[in-house]
Formats: sequence, structure tokens, C-alpha cells
Amino acid sequence: MLTNEDYAKAFHEIKNSITIINSSLQLLEKQHPELSAYEYWTESRDTLDYLRQMVQELSQVNFASDFVLQPTNLNLLLNNILASIRSLNDNNGCECKSNIEENLPMIGADSMRLNQAIMNLIKNAFESMNMQGTIHLNAYQKNHSISIDIIDFGGGIPSDLIETLFSPFVTSKPGGTGLGLSISQQIIENHHGTLNYVSRPGDGCTFTIILPILNC
Repeated sequence: MLTNEDYAKAFHEIKNSITIINSSLQLLEKQHPELSAYEYWTESRDTLDYLRQMVQELSQVNFASDFVLQPTNLNLLLNNILASIRSLNDNNGCECKSNIEENLPMIGADSMRLNQAIMNLIKNAFESMNMQGTIHLNAYQKNHSISIDIIDFGGGIPSDLIETLFSPFVTSKPGGTGLGLSISQQIIENHHGTLNYVSRPGDGCTFTIILPILNC
């Protein structure tokens, strides 16, 4: 039976092979520009990009046994995420506004994986609006849990995707892998939390992460 370390090594080798193939194709195109007009050239490059993205996302998935939940300051984690978003979007037409309740209670979290799940949802929110406009991130205590809302205005979820929204490889985005939501849901559930959503047809969507407060 393969261990998580074995899977990590396999993904590493696959990513290296894809990188080598991609570099070779770039070199070939540079030396032989006529290849870009070849019937299957663009399709091959696009397929390789898709494969590279899929392997990258799959390699980030960690099993529950790998999660180490430690007392975590969610205010600090969220503010670090917002700082990263602002630095990435300085020259883009998208913005993230926030309303984070001060002095949120501590949670048990694997900070790196929880960061990944939240960033996946924020990335999806921006992409739903074609990387233009403003999304909102709100965080607040409700009873014995903390809720994190990520609100976009990208028109809502297509009705034909509602039933399979969290299924792997289901997506409406050109070139998308359909893994982001599935990975985010897995990470949040490994934090003993839930990921919910409300679609507002013609307006947008709100994804809500609910996480238990530590020792409650």
C-alpha cells in the first residue's frame, strides 16, 4: 500500500516530467515557429497545461492523517491572506473587501491547509467575475463556531452544476480541473468544519466555511 510520502514522491516525479516536456515544446516552437500553425500544436500545449494544473492541485491534497490541528489565531491567518491578495492584485481589476470581527476565538487548524482552502475559494470567486470587480470576505463568531463568508457577484452557479458542485473534475471554467472546490471541502471537513453555499441566480454566490471554536 502506498504511503502519503510515496504519493508525494510520485507527484514530484510527474511534475518534473511535465516541466521537461513543456520546456522541450517551448524550445521546439522557438526553433521552429512554423509548428504553431500545425493543426494539433495548440491543442497539445493546452492539454499539457491542463495536465500540469491538475497534477499541481492533486499534489496539494493531504489525507486526514497528515493534518496537525494546532491552536490558531484566525484573525492573523485571514489578515495574512488579505495582504497576499492585495499584493497579487495591485495591477489587476479585482479587489477583496473584508469585514473581520476583532479578537475571534482560537480554532484548531493546520494553517497551511486552511490557507489553501480559503485561497481556492477566493480564486474561484475572482474567476467567476472574470477577474474584474470586488468580492467580500466576512468572518464572525456565531454560537460555538466561526463563519467565514466569501461573497462574489459572478452571476451565481449554473443550474446544471448544482447537484455535482463538489464532485471532482466537474467545472464550467474553460481549462479548469474541477478540483478546487473538492479539495477545499476535504480540507475544511478535516478541520471538523463544513463548507456551505448559497447561489443567487443572476447576482452571485456566497460560500461559507464554518469552523468549530477550540475547546467548545
